[in-house]
Amino acid sequence: MICESKNINKNPRYKIIKYKNEFLMVDVTSSWIFFFIPMLNWGVPKKYAKISQSEFEELNTFTPKNSSSAGWIAGGGSVLLAVLTRKYIQLLNIQVNQIAVNILCCLVLLGVFLSALYINSKSKLNVYDRNNCDEKIILIPTFKNLCLMLLSYIIFGGLSILAFYMFITEGIQNIILFITWIMLVIMFLLSNVALVVNKKVYVIKR
Repeated sequence: MICESKNINKNPRYKIIKYKNEFLMVDVTSSWIFFFIPMLNWGVPKKYAKISQSEFEELNTFTPKNSSSAGWIAGGGSVLLAVLTRKYIQLLNIQVNQIAVNILCCLVLLGVFLSALYINSKSKLNVYDRNNCDEKIILIPTFKNLCLMLLSYIIFGGLSILAFYMFITEGIQNIILFITWIMLVIMFLLSNVALVVNKKVYVIKR
């Protein structure tokens, strides 16, 4: 059946799903692999915690807004920024030893990933462990959520890989491109967590 989903404010790790008269709490980043392949949350049995009405009310939850409009705004802003700064990009070209660039890129990539894991570990809530169930549920995204998730995954993931490739193999060294690449990697990880379960989701309880 299709159910309403709510997010916890400043804690994207958990999703609250209202299943009939029950509140089910799902951990969508229980492992590091979900940061890179969030679609693994779909179609497979997942553990959940059944929380009470009072516990639900204590959590600072909110209904996700229309993420597609935010995505278009972010995409349009990126294009506009690229057009406005195109003539100045070459001014920020630098010449650094390629080995040093490769090491720096790998360290930044590792730093962003470790930061995401650290924040994720700090986001763990005791209410989830306290109410953990032996039963499992299967989450199936709506068609709109599926398209939005795949589009975001391809855009942010593809551009991140492309920028990384340009640094490592093409020898392009530009400060603006480097900062843009870092932002793309962060957006890729954030969007994977935020969009995996949107306002509505199909739930099969086992």
